[in-house]
Formats: sequence, structure tokens, C-alpha cells
Amino acid sequence: MIETEVAAVSDTCSLIVINSHQQVVTKDLIKSGLSELFKQCHGKGGLVEVPSNRKVKVAVKARAPAGTQWEAWNANAELNKPYCYLPKGDPEVKLKDDCIKAYNQIPTDAQGRLTDKSDHPLTLTVMVVVFGSCSVSQQSHINPKLPHEQNIL
Repeated sequence: MIETEVAAVSDTCSLIVINSHQQVVTKDLIKSGLSELFKQCHGKGGLVEVPSNRKVKVAVKARAPAGTQWEAWNANAELNKPYCYLPKGDPEVKLKDDCIKAYNQIPTDAQGRLTDKSDHPLTLTVMVVVFGSCSVSQQSHINPKLPHEQNIL
């Protein structure tokens, strides 16, 4: 089986090759994708199709420093690990019950799926609920091409 996504990570940069159609990918193909990306994005990260094989995409992403709120978005972030962050100047969470109450306010339908407040299936990828001294943030990667019934988080 061919991998559909491979990431190489450096100090401040991630290179991701997306190969969802299981094409043969060579170093030269990746280099041509990077050349195209740097030509179009001028010193920034981004995502482009490789010109010689549009079924392969190359992405370059800046890496978030450790201890920041975006650390969990790094390509090599450990799965199922809690990432904790407190913005400078924000008060600490005083009562753990505040977080439980905030969590309990996240709207769900009768099947327990996340919904918006009007009981429609959730189409947002980020939801923030606040209670007292605690903010609970739910982030997901919902695939809009799939029926909502399959997007159970």
C-alpha cells in the first residue's frame, strides 16, 4: 500500500506530500512541486499541485513553536495528547467545574453528534464554549464531501 500523505519536519518548517491518488512520487517530482510553490507563494508556505502530475500536491507549512496555542497543528504533533495553552495576561482556570459546565454546553443532537445551536449537523471546524473561568475549544477536520452522518467526532 502506498502512503497518501508523508511529512518531513524541520525546526520551523514542515514539507507535506499529499498523494491521495497513489501516484508514483520521486524526489524530482517533489522538487518540481516545491519550485512551483516557491514561485507562486514567494517566501510563504502554501499548497500547490505538482505541475507534471496534478494528482500530487506539495504543501509547506510553518511550524508553531512549542508552548503556543497552535502547537497541536504541527504535522508531527502527537495524537491524543492534550495541548495546554494560557495566553499571556489571561486569568488561570479557577474551577475545574467551570470546564465541565462549559463542556456540557456543547450542543449535540439525540445521537450525541455535535450540532450548531439550532440542532443542525455541525459544519464548523472550531467551536468555543465559555463558562466562568474556562473556555473549551473543540476543533475537528470535518470532510464536507461526506454525508454529515459519517462525520461523527
